[in-house]
Amino acid sequence: GGLAYISYNCMPGWAPVAPLQRLMREHADLNHDPGDIQAEEALTFVHELRQAQAGYFTRNPAVGPRLDDMAGRDRRYLVHEYLNGNWQPLYHTDLVRELTPAKLTYVCSAALLDNFEELALPEPVCRIMGRIRNPAFRELVRDYAVNQQFRRDIFVKGQLTMTDPEQRAILQELRFAPLHRRADFRFTFDTPLGQVTAQESIYAPLVDTLTAGTYRLEDLRQAIGSDLGIALQALVALTASGQVHPMPGRAEQGAQASCRRFNRAVARRSLLGETYRYLAAPGIGNGIPAGELEMAVFHALGEQQSAQDAEGLARAVWARFQALGRTLVKDGKPLMGEQENLELLRAHLEPILESRVPVWKALGMVD
Repeated sequence: GGLAYISYNCMPGWAPVAPLQRLMREHADLNHDPGDIQAEEALTFVHELRQAQAGYFTRNPAVGPRLDDMAGRDRRYLVHEYLNGNWQPLYHTDLVRELTPAKLTYVCSAALLDNFEELALPEPVCRIMGRIRNPAFRELVRDYAVNQQFRRDIFVKGQLTMTDPEQRAILQELRFAPLHRRADFRFTFDTPLGQVTAQESIYAPLVDTLTAGTYRLEDLRQAIGSDLGIALQALVALTASGQVHPMPGRAEQGAQASCRRFNRAVARRSLLGETYRYLAAPGIGNGIPAGELEMAVFHALGEQQSAQDAEGLARAVWARFQALGRTLVKDGKPLMGEQENLELLRAHLEPILESRVPVWKALGMVD
């Protein structure tokens, strides 16, 4: 019954770019500089070849956009992705064969919308997929249909299949929590086929019910007057876009207190200049995104409950920045005076107070 999550570079999407990775790795192996310098020098060399109209670059148009994207990437990422001596993109069928002796069976993609063929594949390909019975080969054909270069697979050990009534009973009681206020929900989603806009007549009443405090899938299904499949697909789309999140059946005792201690520590480290992008949310048993300023707001709220409006919160955050010798930046330039910093803080903090703090409270992160 154990689950395994495996993410990996895959074929055929990497086929045109694999020689680029090999070229960069071979170049890096010629010197013993630190990895970031190796990556910078390899990238410079590759750009020179491209500008010299080397045949690989002129005959593989997919390489150009990849190189343009690499120029703005963190050099640590380039070291990990392109200077790895054991780098080898996999075909899905090869991974399935490797995991079979461990009795691991493929279940689905962790990229939620990929599991809905009507959202992930062109209609003619869907018709072809309907004729394929072998599950591993189906996934391979799917990868060819979208030129997949990165997969996020979930496998299970000792697969036991539920009956339809069992599955329906569990799904009906599944609960969801909104991660936005109602005004911030959007019904446009990025899918493997591009950006799509959902039907307002389905999504609007569903979100209205969800943000009013009713969370069960069955309640949401009744709100839109649909069958279970339509309601579930809508909630999957909203979950994949980070707007709602499934709720655990029961939070462990003490989860709220431990999450708050953890978040205070993370917020403190963020104030000191370390990079953190998530806070723990006990209400959903997961993390939610938080920017640098949101981290500072969380820290101020945790230690100074009186700072509940934009003015009080701005002064509390500014006091923390001052103590650490930090200042805000506007148009690429640091703000020097206190009034300038406070004015900019007020402007940024009002949306956080209106949209983020209520969600933090609903998820048990703050009082």
